[in-house]
Amino acid sequence: MHDPADDTSECALPKKNEEIQSFLPPELRLDALASLFGPLRAAQEDLMGTQTPYLMLNSLATQPEHQGRGAGTLLLDWGLGRADERGLVTYLDATGGARGMYERRGFEVRRVCEWERGPWGGEGVDCHYCMVREPRKA
Repeated sequence: MHDPADDTSECALPKKNEEIQSFLPPELRLDALASLFGPLRAAQEDLMGTQTPYLMLNSLATQPEHQGRGAGTLLLDWGLGRADERGLVTYLDATGGARGMYERRGFEVRRVCEWERGPWGGEGVDCHYCMVREPRKA
């Protein structure tokens, strides 16, 4: 979870005429990503608005061979503790595999966004759950 108030490091910008290398793999389909993330960001804005502060939990993933050991839960609990300290609502979007973990931590599904894989060479539909958690009192 990114908290701008915690930023203390300096970011080195490229010097003039210095080549900037792309970190995007050439096979990455930006149009496919836009078809997924566009509706998710629209749902976020619709659900959370643009005026009231809230914390957003960005994507969290654990390599399959390391799942079930508590690393994701540890990070999640740390971030939720920060949100609770500040009295802020927390927002995230999750896949079906993580939905239960988030629901056990107090998140509620507010919207489901479906993404058709077919136009992008895949099969089936992915469901993404737009979830919100109210802050807990200390």
